[in-house]
Amino acid sequence: MSVATNRRSQPAYISSIFEVHYEVSLTLSAAYGYRSVNSGINCAGIDGSTPLEHDLLITYYAAQGVGMAVGNMHFASGKFFLLNHESIPRLITELSHEIPAGDSDNFSGCLTNNVALNSIGIIVSKRVVQEDAHDGKATTVFLMRHTDYNPMTGKICEFLLEYWCCPVRNLAKAVNIIQLGKEMTVHGYLAGKLVKAESVGDKEIKSYIFQVDVHSMSVASGHETIRVGASLATPTATKMTKGGRVRLQRATEGANGEPNSSPTPSTSANTGGASLALASSPMVSSSSIGGGIPSSTAEDEAALAAYMHDVSTLAPTDLGTGNSAGPSKRPRRS
Repeated sequence: MSVATNRRSQPAYISSIFEVHYEVSLTLSAAYGYRSVNSGINCAGIDGSTPLEHDLLITYYAAQGVGMAVGNMHFASGKFFLLNHESIPRLITELSHEIPAGDSDNFSGCLTNNVALNSIGIIVSKRVVQEDAHDGKATTVFLMRHTDYNPMTGKICEFLLEYWCCPVRNLAKAVNIIQLGKEMTVHGYLAGKLVKAESVGDKEIKSYIFQVDVHSMSVASGHETIRVGASLATPTATKMTKGGRVRLQRATEGANGEPNSSPTPSTSANTGGASLALASSPMVSSSSIGGGIPSSTAEDEAALAAYMHDVSTLAPTDLGTGNSAGPSKRPRRS
């Protein structure tokens, strides 16, 4: 596909636990470089009837002899590239953020349809299908074009992903925002792989498109101008476990309900003299933003304190269950 030089980046990212099958042999002998291992994406198919493991290359920049262990499980996340004329997609990750998850033979977790995808792209086509699993209600299927920089080739590349938006409760009205040309952000899970064959002259050309089961989506809103910002300090590491993991200091709440690990009030650079009171007061003073916001009164602070006391003393039954405010559980596809 041709790519315009001024097109914005609209990438796709995936994350999951992957099984490493083998190392991909290299022709380069450099001490450092991009190295790859073969893994797989486990999908049951968009209709749930074709469970297969599809090849995946996991690529990272590392020294010789350093990388993911063959025969082990590893959590990894990063850029997802599925060039539609190539049968094997690629995950480009940072080795420093890989987490070993043990031996693959002893791993008991389910990998099927558990590769999470978060993406932003442009809708280029859409259609409606009827599924028995949803009592004949319309499922909206749309293609999104993604554009991203490939660090291995140093070039911008394009690819398509197919998204299935089922008529479950939290997505029933999403069809109203699925419009051609819109830039959308989507969260979902890879559920299948579509292979299309097309005859061009005396040749057969195949294209490969992964299918995504959509769980949430929204229209991208564009840029905003933010004049005042604040930087937050990172908690200090205090202990290392027997397994070598660094356990961070626990954040504790002070008398005013704010974390004690928050930075003390200070004036940030390049903000025109504006400052944010992060620990001294729960309200923003008028002097912190040039008099644009009135200072809090004693009545305001008393009302806030009473509200916080009421919330902190609610019984568990008053707070509801963890699922009461979340999205409904998606029905299984038949």
